[in-house]
Amino acid sequence: MGDTEVANGSRGPRPIERGTMDSTADETDGTEPATPDSAAVPGLFALPDTSALFAGLRANADMVARLSDLVPAMPALAEQMRAVQFATVGIRVPPDWLGLSSRGLMAQLRLGDALTPQFLSGLELTTTAKTLQVIAAGSALSSWRDAKLGAHFASSILPAGHSTAMHGLLDDAARFSRLNVALSEQIADLTRSVILSPASMAPANAAFAQYAKVLQESPRMPQAVIGARASHGIAGLSGGSLILAGGQDLPRHVTTVRAEVVEPWIDGPARVRRDLLDWLGELDDALPDLLLGAWVDVQDAGPAAVVKVASCAVEVLDRTLRFISPEAEVLEWHVHRGAPDAGMLHDSRPTHRLRIFYAMREVAGSQDLVDAQVRTIKELRSRLEAAKHASAATLEGVAALLVSAEAALTQLKVGWSEAAVTE
Repeated sequence: MGDTEVANGSRGPRPIERGTMDSTADETDGTEPATPDSAAVPGLFALPDTSALFAGLRANADMVARLSDLVPAMPALAEQMRAVQFATVGIRVPPDWLGLSSRGLMAQLRLGDALTPQFLSGLELTTTAKTLQVIAAGSALSSWRDAKLGAHFASSILPAGHSTAMHGLLDDAARFSRLNVALSEQIADLTRSVILSPASMAPANAAFAQYAKVLQESPRMPQAVIGARASHGIAGLSGGSLILAGGQDLPRHVTTVRAEVVEPWIDGPARVRRDLLDWLGELDDALPDLLLGAWVDVQDAGPAAVVKVASCAVEVLDRTLRFISPEAEVLEWHVHRGAPDAGMLHDSRPTHRLRIFYAMREVAGSQDLVDAQVRTIKELRSRLEAAKHASAATLEGVAALLVSAEAALTQLKVGWSEAAVTE
């Protein structure tokens, strides 16, 4: 596939002339799950149905008990989790109290990480991630724990007997997943008193953790290529989200993301990017120009550069999905599979989920891979669309999102190539 060689080839993108793109989606990714109703109670609290919360906590009780006997910080951590669970299931509490409790919980989690012996780290990360998925689902705090769990899986792969190329890919997967942890932690720190509020990165981090577990269990070459590109892509998504969030540490965040996300992608896998551009050119000769032109705008930082870069990235993503997953073929395949339509069709047309599922159908572990791809691309498109309305100061953030877009396209290329070989 030509996706394993790292070279320092020429990378200067050629200038192009093009008009402003209008990148509007032609489809949706299904509806968002409804928020459970809760019974309003006058005064401070609005009490929800907590049965799911406590069922989830009971499911993790054995693991928490085992860890509490072995790790000194765990009893305090469990107590801190109980202190915030009312807020996380929908009960209104004073903002100052919520901020103190959530920051205290994050401090206890960090302490638990530091004190947990290495041989128990997987159990500790799994326990805290699963518990937070119950009491703080979709929050910045839960997103950070999922990022840590994904990095643990990606860093725990034992590639004995594999090729040098395989070792390099697995090292990349571990390296960028750890970078994603650091960026996710900074996002959680930045949110402060709203750390338990919904965080846009949470679904993508949770999905990547699931796929990293698949990669750990089945480190074959296609999965390793996808894992390496996915880890870099999700780091780009986190980096872009961190920069677009602003804050007083914005200059430091810009420097970090540029040095650790954007430059390694541009300077590193040169052949990977050349192969990607060649492949896109085979689909539509306009697609490589759109990507190259976006990088020219990043470098030149001219008028409306943010809008141009974001528009080009969305256009390339959408058009690539339509080319590799033609509507008629996708619908015929979907009917033949006899799978449920939920989340797969919208107004009788394939959603992004179904198109990605079709593109990745021959890659092992495809369900977890598709979930990771769908959630990452959905969040990526959302961030790119939002960037169109941002100021020029966020250009570095959009550059990180462009890295994420190219990484996502590389993964789609692997899936398409696997299907072509099979057929």
